[in-house]
Amino acid sequence: MLEFDVDTSLATAANGWGHRMIRAARKGMDDLGLKALLVRPDGVVSWASESVSDVDVFSKAATTWFGEP
Repeated sequence: MLEFDVDTSLATAANGWGHRMIRAARKGMDDLGLKALLVRPDGVVSWASESVSDVDVFSKAATTWFGEP
């Protein structure tokens, strides 16, 4: 998961997949209006959000690609 706005709500949600998902949180030079991305193991973006409060949709996408937390 790539996070362009360091926020604890997505970080807490991502902890459930800690051994299967790498989280990188940094302020980007040009985030294109996005706050976070979930990138599948094959490199395709499976979830993108303009809001860090989109935890439920993030969790659904993460479960689809990384299994149950």
